[in-house]
Amino acid sequence: MAELFSSDWMNSLKDAWNADPEVKDKLAEIGFNSVITCGFKDEDTPRGVFVVENGECVRACLLYTSPSPRDS
Repeated sequence: MAELFSSDWMNSLKDAWNADPEVKDKLAEIGFNSVITCGFKDEDTPRGVFVVENGECVRACLLYTSPSPRDS
């Protein structure tokens, strides 16, 4: 299993969302659109974000906080 909140984990969850008709198709029926953030409840900043358009998760992105690996 991928490390929690890694790029692989985020994309695996996105793929699982889209592969499940009980999730994707039911939400598409009601025109569900949302931006969903995720992380740890004791942290102020989310670790990742999922973008859902018409029931389909179209994007899964990591959010970085400083210092991030990019700052090294």
